[in-house]
Amino acid sequence: MLIDSSLEDAQKKIESWREEYNSFRSHSSLGNLTAAADRPKRGSDADEKRRKY
Repeated sequence: MLIDSSLEDAQKKIESWREEYNSFRSHSSLGNLTAAADRPKRGSDADEKRRKY
């Protein structure tokens, strides 16, 4: 079905973008670190809060 393949394609593209955004792009609000590099500084408490939402 066209809708299923379009949805699957969109999910793959969004996941690819999210991975790039969090792993490779620096963020000025994080002191020009990537989100992945900043995550260990924030510890498991931040990860737990993120999972709740």
